[in-house]
Amino acid sequence: MQYVLSRRDTPLSLSARYGLPLCMLYRSNQKAKWRPGERIDLPLGCLMKTYVRETPVFHLVPHRVMQGETVYMLAERYHTVMHRILQQNGLSHPEQVKTGQMLQIPCLNDEFMVYSYQVTDTPAQVAARFAMTEQELLRINDNSGWYPGMRIIVRRREKI
Repeated sequence: MQYVLSRRDTPLSLSARYGLPLCMLYRSNQKAKWRPGERIDLPLGCLMKTYVRETPVFHLVPHRVMQGETVYMLAERYHTVMHRILQQNGLSHPEQVKTGQMLQIPCLNDEFMVYSYQVTDTPAQVAARFAMTEQELLRINDNSGWYPGMRIIVRRREKI
């Protein structure tokens, strides 16, 4: 991925922001002078093949359902997606959730976020936009049929 350096960018700051080992960053930019406005390569393709798949997407948080709460409300509150809450708790339909029931809510780790799939999106475009492989995007989201407005999980790092 091409990246234009700002005056605050250093190899160390880019390494931390994108999770790239410094040696990989230097190897991809051997002739770089690291000046503002200069274009450099961020070797995210190499990173995705080796490191990205090791990152867990969710951590579980227990939640007791209060009166009036819905699966949609819980997904919004915990910044996750409804079908993951249902799947994690062995439920097939949102109406199966009852007041007082204890649920395990799969919350997204800091590296991920929820994105609303748009009419003009394709899985390949979304994956490229968020520095993911299409296979990773489909795996994280169970490769289900997608429709406009559907909430899907993507990496927090948006491609520049």
